[in-house]
Amino acid sequence: MEVLQRECWFHREQATPHSTKVDTAVLEGYVARGRATLAAVTLSDGRDVFSVAVKEASQGDVKGLPCGARSLLIDRTDDSIVCRGVNKFFDLNEVGDSWLSDSSLWTGVYRMWAVRKMAGFIVTIFSLDGMRLEMMSKHVLDGPHVDAARELLEKVSEAQRARLAADLFEWGACACCECIRRTQDYRHPVLEAQQFDQQIVLIAVQRRTQLREESLCFSELATLAERWGLGCAPGVAVPNSAALRCVFAATTSWNATYTPFDTCPQLAEGFVLLIEMAGPTTTPVHRWCLPLRLKLKTPKYVVLRAFRSLVCGDSRPQSYVYHQALLGWLQLRSAAEVRRRVEEVGVHALNNDFESGLLAQQRVRHRDSQETVGDALARLQRTTALIACPRGRCPLTVVVLCGLPGAGKSTLAMALSRLLASQEGVSPFSFVVHLSRDAVSCAVAADHGITDASSKHKQRRLGALVHQTLCDQMREVACFSAETEQSGLLLFDACNATQKSRHIWRQCFPTTLHKYEVAYVECSDATAMAQRAARRDGHEVLLSAAEAQQALYAVRKKFQPPSLEEAAWRVDTKGRCVEEAAASLRTHLAQRAPPSSCADCCRILTISALRDERGESHATLLHNLLGVSEATTETLASMLLSVNSAPKVARATSLQLRLDCSTEALRCAAAQLISSSLDEPHEPAVFFASVGRLLFRGVSAALRGFSWAPSSPVTGHVARGHLKWLRGWLLRGGDPSGPAELGKALRERFAVEPARPHVTLLYINSAAGATSANQAMSEYLSQTGMHLGQEVTVKVTSLLLDRHALSFGVTLTGGQQVQGQSMHVTRGTVTRLHITVGTAPGVAASYAGSMFAIFDVLQAENESLETERRESFRAVNRSQRKYHNFVEYQLNTALQVRGVVEVCCS
Repeated sequence: MEVLQRECWFHREQATPHSTKVDTAVLEGYVARGRATLAAVTLSDGRDVFSVAVKEASQGDVKGLPCGARSLLIDRTDDSIVCRGVNKFFDLNEVGDSWLSDSSLWTGVYRMWAVRKMAGFIVTIFSLDGMRLEMMSKHVLDGPHVDAARELLEKVSEAQRARLAADLFEWGACACCECIRRTQDYRHPVLEAQQFDQQIVLIAVQRRTQLREESLCFSELATLAERWGLGCAPGVAVPNSAALRCVFAATTSWNATYTPFDTCPQLAEGFVLLIEMAGPTTTPVHRWCLPLRLKLKTPKYVVLRAFRSLVCGDSRPQSYVYHQALLGWLQLRSAAEVRRRVEEVGVHALNNDFESGLLAQQRVRHRDSQETVGDALARLQRTTALIACPRGRCPLTVVVLCGLPGAGKSTLAMALSRLLASQEGVSPFSFVVHLSRDAVSCAVAADHGITDASSKHKQRRLGALVHQTLCDQMREVACFSAETEQSGLLLFDACNATQKSRHIWRQCFPTTLHKYEVAYVECSDATAMAQRAARRDGHEVLLSAAEAQQALYAVRKKFQPPSLEEAAWRVDTKGRCVEEAAASLRTHLAQRAPPSSCADCCRILTISALRDERGESHATLLHNLLGVSEATTETLASMLLSVNSAPKVARATSLQLRLDCSTEALRCAAAQLISSSLDEPHEPAVFFASVGRLLFRGVSAALRGFSWAPSSPVTGHVARGHLKWLRGWLLRGGDPSGPAELGKALRERFAVEPARPHVTLLYINSAAGATSANQAMSEYLSQTGMHLGQEVTVKVTSLLLDRHALSFGVTLTGGQQVQGQSMHVTRGTVTRLHITVGTAPGVAASYAGSMFAIFDVLQAENESLETERRESFRAVNRSQRKYHNFVEYQLNTALQVRGVVEVCCS
């Protein structure tokens, strides 16, 4: 269980378990990097607190977050915890399955429960005085969810509400509940059973002000729920591995059921696997425990939630053939119509109509169809569940080949593929796929026009593109194996030089993958290996003997040979023929093949052939189901891609200054400043007198909004950061030939540009509503003395640059340097007024606004590292501690540009 605890328990909570305060310095680091926000709110008793909201991508950071609570209120004066909700529920797929074989799980130290995962929204209820009840939904204390929860709580008797407030206050606890409102929550992917409708369902009671999560044992919740007039989430004890397998089996079918939930066996979202460890404290009345919660989702929930996310643009999850079938049945003409339909009635209602409509035609057989509509629907649900089920069987064996260039990995993989395909009689595998990193790299480079002559930035981007392509192709092979229930073999051919690189690919496959093994191919004769590498003809990447020697040298420097425990099979190709090695590996794999997996023959499949076969199978299924032609199937696939890439609806409103200049002009000014600084790289304070009047003429001509032109040369200096990284990153280590070359490099690095240059004065999230947004803008304009359409002059005072964004810092003529905070007040950082020139692909547009705060953190870390390196008695590992690369220029003479105040929706 140590592995599971290490992956799911938040380390800082465990380090100071009884603390009642949050390390706000750590939390503010998350805020500075845009990974969390702190909103200032006031409780009903007038107490000022911060509500913490951590971005979804960082919610599972068990090593870094100071507290794992999804709902967290912190006192603004002393950083004490006012209320903490439940910690993140980790997805079963996120934690692997090694913990399942830990025998200590079934000892008296732990107790496991299978709890129904209610399809509602979580609220946390607490009391600060024993009389009044406070309520929050995730990280907000008001809004539609809180209002709905209060309405449901009003149905509870006054006496029960009084007991709830008194008990929670006396115990220093809070109650975490799921609110079920089927009619109002119709956009949920699946709706909870009717018998739970219009209820507040208790799921946990835990200590309210303690940093470490500590809950009452689940066995006590039913009694407390009855005392407080609340519902209680159904749950049963899981005493052994056999009972746990029954829980897993319940989620393998499309319409998942679990008979131990006798009052309502039909599952909606699935289960929460609650693992309790006895807590350090006990009371005469209650038993407390340290909880760990894992989510086990139903296939229907996974697929319908993915469909909603695809349609609404919330994320880019995996798509399924079920989505194509649903789109085909809807018969809508565009992605916009699909989105509008989903927003009107919800995914759950659409899917119910889809299933009931097809069941009404279940005996119909379309022309040229191989099965009835009913049979096709059953097959669609079954094959979709095979892929979407978190614990669905995946009879795929993955062999990760590793070794130095020239050791014989590719030759061995091809020989093994031929051997399996030519074998007469029964084969342990139905298909084999040879996935070569070199071949993928060559194809991706050709698709994106990246060659050896391309910039260093593009070369780095190629590595990321190749990695993503390999991950996608691995997932495709796993889906094919699971969907067709064919035992397959995937041979991944790459150097895989480090232990980390050999095991990072495991996350591309489901936890139920049959086998994942490392095979070490070595050649103990270094001369023979070098000769092999040099003699290879037609290699996808290494086009000459010199390139082969260089690659061999580079990989050998970092290569970590796998240990005896890591490598399940190894071979020395010195003096051993490839056929013999392939036969040995085949015997090894046959002994570990999935049971009952014998096939008449083994096919060699390429990724392209695998896609074609899978596509044909889907087309046949959709024809049997809907009677659509192959052309219509292709149209559905295109529509799914269109839905996937459709832009999001308007999410926010902002008050902006639309500047009277172009992005190209701003980039030109930045390039001239950077170019002049690189001319004197050793000066800590960079003086721009060398460009002088040239810069004045260029910038003045470009930024024609200047109200006046400086009469003396523009000067400035490096305020923070350093310049050592700029030549290598921007110019591949060369010397700049002038601002024009630098401008081209900046345009390439920061390819994502705003629609027009602007300064955001006030940002308002769409959650505020139209009325609140208008009120916020009116308040801001009144406070600043501005009005819509007014012409305002801003001063460009600084330039900020790192690998992610390029922006200018600006100041209004009245001295204002930060955005308005009428709607969101955060602690630890404010958003400085700035002009975004461009961001790197994949970087959020909001990043530029946080650069000032991020640079504060990075500068402090650089100074700390510099201090450590100067102190001879403190050793610093240079491979792990490196200076952060960024630079902020401060202009000695501010440049001025005009803008017009206007409202913008984004």
